[in-house]
Amino acid sequence: MKKNFPIATLISARQELEASQRTLKSDKAAWTAVRKTLNDATRKVLDEQVNLLFARDICAYFWSAQKPDLDQVMMSLRQLYQQGASARSLNNYELGEFNLAMVVKSMMDIEDRQVLALTLELVQLTIIADADVYSQKAYMGNGGSVCLELACVGLGWGLREGDTCATTQEQYMACYQVFLWLIEKPEVMAAKYHNLDPFALFFGLHATGYGNYEVVAPIHDKVTCTMISLGFLPFSTSYPESEWSDMGSVSSFLGRTKDEKWINLLFPNEHPLLMRYLQAWEKAMIPAPLNILLNNFSASNTGRKIFKASFSPGPHWLIAGMIRHIPGMLFSLVTRNEKQLLAPFLKNYKRQLSILQNEKGQSLLQYAQHTRGVKADTIQLLREANIPFPAYGQ
Repeated sequence: MKKNFPIATLISARQELEASQRTLKSDKAAWTAVRKTLNDATRKVLDEQVNLLFARDICAYFWSAQKPDLDQVMMSLRQLYQQGASARSLNNYELGEFNLAMVVKSMMDIEDRQVLALTLELVQLTIIADADVYSQKAYMGNGGSVCLELACVGLGWGLREGDTCATTQEQYMACYQVFLWLIEKPEVMAAKYHNLDPFALFFGLHATGYGNYEVVAPIHDKVTCTMISLGFLPFSTSYPESEWSDMGSVSSFLGRTKDEKWINLLFPNEHPLLMRYLQAWEKAMIPAPLNILLNNFSASNTGRKIFKASFSPGPHWLIAGMIRHIPGMLFSLVTRNEKQLLAPFLKNYKRQLSILQNEKGQSLLQYAQHTRGVKADTIQLLREANIPFPAYGQ
């Protein structure tokens, strides 16, 4: 039986998001007010000192054996930012001088809690001081990754050993805080970032199954709820051609997992707080990913049982969308004798199925009766659904 979406978790996550971004916005307004009082010459001098501090001291702390005193470094950085210095001119190139993205990446190697707290403050202050979070990158072997992407990678992996992976709860929480500061609505991100789909990235890494999520599950669920409430989808919308592989990964994961939580999260029942997500899904309902989604549930008996149990209790927007956008797939399910996958359609959408016909004018029942390979129990299932199928030729 499909359970309800964890609305309480979503509300808590949104409250944390709004509080973090409200504080950041207020602090940035105060910094901007100071910045506006400076002439160009003063701005240039202060900004160059920030660049030097990153290139020399902050870089040395994270990358060198001979480390400066981080407390002293932070004191200098605070003073510069309080005077209106900007982090805007920090290097953007992932192989260039030290920048904010490199700090975020290094953050996941820090085990000392006090150092981690100072590093998180460094990130916060530098965001406030107008760092170009959309362009500054750290090396990831992929042309570089920006701060939000790095945070999503850390969150998506859970706790595990490896590059850009959190190994402690404290590191994971630090990634979550960076995520709260930087995540924006999909339409804003589409305009400001170059092909970054945070939910597709986050969920794709989770679906690999390599990470340990048990300890960080409450935060992991909050990230998921935040993404959903903002209207992000768990597959790529930046590269339409990748919907095949992305949706294949999503549905393959759903078809093999025995944790029904993900069905409840990704395919929730309608709720006012989920409208942005449901509207995004409606726009994304095109044949290719929907076919992949349904086919992957049929890849195992577990997947078939999950699909039937999840979508049979009552009408659901996903099933209705499949009838509208891939009606031919229902005839394919009949041919393949996929009785468990047919169940939600037959139970909850009798009127829609009663008028559904293939290119030969056949109803589902007529098609089943005249198609070689369709088993007797599949035909019986269609009859017992009590759908008023028209007589052949009508």
